[in-house]
Parts: sequence; structure tokens; C-alpha cells
Amino acid sequence: MPDVKAVLLAGGRGERLWPLSTPELPKAFLSLTGPDSLLRQTFQRIVPWLPAEAVYVVAAREHGDLVRQQLPELPPDNLILEPAPRNTGPALGLAALWLEAVDPATPLVVLPVDHWIGGERRFRAALEAAVAGARQGWVVTLGLPPTRPETGYGYIEVGEPIAPATGPGDPPGNPPGDGRGSGPGKAGGGLPLYTARRFVEKPGPAEARELVASGRYWWNAGIFVLTREVLAQEIAEHLPGLHGLLGEIRVAAAAEGLAAAVERLFPRAEAVSFDHGVCEHSHRLAVVPALFEWSDIGDWSALGRVLPRDHRQNASQGEAALVDSEGLVVNAGTDRLGVGLGVRDLIIARTEEAGLGCQRDQGQGVREG
Repeated sequence: MPDVKAVLLAGGRGERLWPLSTPELPKAFLSLTGPDSLLRQTFQRIVPWLPAEAVYVVAAREHGDLVRQQLPELPPDNLILEPAPRNTGPALGLAALWLEAVDPATPLVVLPVDHWIGGERRFRAALEAAVAGARQGWVVTLGLPPTRPETGYGYIEVGEPIAPATGPGDPPGNPPGDGRGSGPGKAGGGLPLYTARRFVEKPGPAEARELVASGRYWWNAGIFVLTREVLAQEIAEHLPGLHGLLGEIRVAAAAEGLAAAVERLFPRAEAVSFDHGVCEHSHRLAVVPALFEWSDIGDWSALGRVLPRDHRQNASQGEAALVDSEGLVVNAGTDRLGVGLGVRDLIIARTEEAGLGCQRDQGQGVREG
């Protein structure tokens, strides 16, 4: 797809994977689920579909060298460095500013790099469907049918099917297909496109159980597809402060250069996620079902779900001796032996600098002390 761009979000700090993930080496740059880092895996997942020249990376200024080392194919001008962490809303605003020379109708595929994905053909089919929806003017996200009442994810209430020819200004309908296209309610590649009625961000345990039981909610994968023009319009409507700041940066860039203007002015941006700042208020939201395997590697428990497990559901990295133990997530480092004896549902992690031990259901609460 030559007219599509990808924006990889690599600015997260990964605090819930402490002590392995640190400010100097956050989880995006760690090899957690294979020989390559999460950033490298995300890049390799998208480049068979898009050329490297169509991929952009948003990362913290202090991690620019790490990005260059891990992605030597990335053109230098495609690295967008944030001088201060301000969450995904300002990160995408900065990307929109960086890509202003690109055709406004160009679809942008926004990919967090801290995801594990299995079934890459299905992944690309979902992206193709989402791109088709974005070309109609929708802000498209990928949704996954939930398999458990997860409290660490956002949820999407799925609405009505959207016919292929409609856009956000038209009422949803189901005109008959002509026998050649994708048919009623299909975005492309045979996958349906639905309106997204609302977002629920990280519910409590009771609410999560209700959402899953209702059958109306999918997990929000945090993967968005929208055109550059729609991204700018959504920021202007729902994040007016950020919109104004981006305008200041644009004006200042004419005199001092874009990088210098970003360095000086971007730290003034209010920290807000794209989900909270835009998606919870947008009237253009649509969702495509994601039929691939997926996990957000947000904490140790999530990592344990995607690592190979033994017959007692223990997931370990490094050398581990686990006796009469069940449901452990163990990272023993490269030169240590991790031992578990008669314990259940624990997270055990060790580095040169620090160690962590806690109940597995407390993984969401891990923060660097």
C-alpha cells in the first residue's frame, strides 16, 4: 500500500515491567518475547506490508540512539523525538505535524510497539480492513473479543455495521452488494466494520465481568488507523490546547527549524492519552474485529501469558528450577538461577540492580520505586 504510512509509538516507559524495564532501557528496546526487541518485532511485522521509508517512529529524545541502533533501515528523517513524555495524544499530534507535507488523505496506521501478535496474515487483513474504513473518514480501531475480565485493558462497545460506501457524516445502512465487493458492512478483506459506541478504560473487576458477560464489548487493541487530515481535525476538536500548541510550533519552526521549535515548546503540552483525549469523545469511531492473537505486554503477568509455559503453567526466562510450583512468571536474568519451591501465582524477577517478588495478580501495581 504505497500511500499508507505507519507511526510506531515507542515512547512508553514500561514501569510495570520493572526491574527489567528501566528509564535508560525501557521495554520497547528489550527482547522479551524472542531474540529481537519489541520495537524491532513491530517494525519487522509492518515492513512486508509497507516499505521502510513509509514507517515513522515516535520515541523519547534520550532513546534516539537506541532506535537508530535497532532500526538501521529507518530513514533519519522518519525518527520523531519527544523532548518530554506527554502520552499518546501529544505524540500523535507531533506525528501529524511532522507529516504535514504528506497528502491529507493518506491513512496512518498507529502501532504501539509493546504488543505481542500471533497470526500475521490475519493481522495484515485487519489492517487492510481498517485502512478501507479510514479512507471513508472513520477513526478505526481494532477490537478483540475478550477471553477474560481483564482490568488492564480498555473496552469498546460495538455498535451497528457500517456499509462500505458510508462515511461518518452518513447514517449507517446496508445497501445490497453487487456481488463483486466486500458486501454490506464490510470494510475490506471480508472483515466487517462497526460503529464504536463508547470506550471504557481499564474497568474494575466487577465492571470488567459485566462488560465481558454482556457480549457487546471488545478489548481495545490500541491500534488506530485514520487519515492525516482526520487526525488533525480530531485533535483540533477534542484537544484544543494541543492544537494551539502545535500551531505555535509550526510558526516557530519557520524561523528556527522544526526540531528546535519542538524542543522548546513541546514540553508545554498537557499529558493525555489519545484514547482519553480523542476517542472517548469522537463521533467518527469505528471498529474492525481483530482475529489474530494479541497481548499488550503491559506487566509481568501479561508477559507470562505469551511466554512458553510448562505443564503447571509456569513461564520462565533464564535458568529456573521450579519444584511443586504453579502459575509463576520468572525472569532470572542471564547468569542466575531462579528457584521456586512450593509456591503459586508469583512474579519473580531479578537484575544486577534490583529484584522483584509479588503476587501475580498485583502485576498492574508494579512501579519503579
